[in-house]
Amino acid sequence: TTLHFWRSTSGFEVDLLLGGAIAVEVKATERVQEKDLRGLKAIREEKNIARTILVCREPRPRLVDGIEIMHWTRFLDILWGDKLLPRREPTIVRR
Repeated sequence: TTLHFWRSTSGFEVDLLLGGAIAVEVKATERVQEKDLRGLKAIREEKNIARTILVCREPRPRLVDGIEIMHWTRFLDILWGDKLLPRREPTIVRR
């Protein structure tokens, strides 16, 4: 899986772009505000993003405009549990 940083021509940014399909923004806040979602909303407009996640210190997960907001420990559980990226079947190459 590839890992990238993303910035739009107008200056919006997203911290992590995983496999070109999952956008992750990390904030230290305990209360996400509308301004914290700008980069994730911008990347959805420019790219075909399957999942947008804002990782923060809010205690309860919630969904805002299709953006998943979750506590950093929950995100790490999902990441380390191998549940973040969809599983792909191995490709068999026959010669």
